[in-house]
Amino acid sequence: MGTSKLRVSPDTVIYVLCPSHIVTGGIEAVHQLVDKLRKFGHNAVIVPNPPVNNPLLLQYRNYDVSFARQIIDDECNILVTTEVNPWVLDAFQSIQKALWWLSVDNHEALEQRFDFDSIKNQDVVHFFQSAYAHDFLCRKGIVDSCSLTDYLHACYFHRQGGKPKGDNVLYTPAKGAQEYVNQLQQADASIQWLPLRGMIRKRHAQVLRQ
Repeated sequence: MGTSKLRVSPDTVIYVLCPSHIVTGGIEAVHQLVDKLRKFGHNAVIVPNPPVNNPLLLQYRNYDVSFARQIIDDECNILVTTEVNPWVLDAFQSIQKALWWLSVDNHEALEQRFDFDSIKNQDVVHFFQSAYAHDFLCRKGIVDSCSLTDYLHACYFHRQGGKPKGDNVLYTPAKGAQEYVNQLQQADASIQWLPLRGMIRKRHAQVLRQ
């Protein structure tokens, strides 16, 4: 886990909290994390929130993950959650806690945000997925955060067909780009702007290749 603040022993269980039955890049990142931790020999499990039957979705069946319904609040264990539900950490007293910042913007849209000034949160270990998140943590006074990144699914590296690339620019509307895209469209109408939304992974990869 890359930081001296987290103590890992042979008995440590690493719980990673994950929203249930949702397909997003952040959810896939959680599955990737647990998959890699297990490959490195750690006892890592996903905790679906809220608990559901059959938590493994088709989109993530290529990852080696295991699931747990309960978290044992013991000082030898570790609880990792993401920025979308930081308040979950408040329910535990003894377990080691970590917060993985996958999307600062999602966190800032919450009504109940992480309280950086709270004494009970001073021992929380912070991981950042991007330079944007790292800068955010620095501005909040967190100077010892650690990088923890995800990676692209293998389907993005498959070579398929020989379709020529067009004058297309892809963007993600959910990240607040639409206002700037509108201005750019007016500047050059010859370029086709394609929003990346509502696509399954296979279609997403296909569009990126073109």
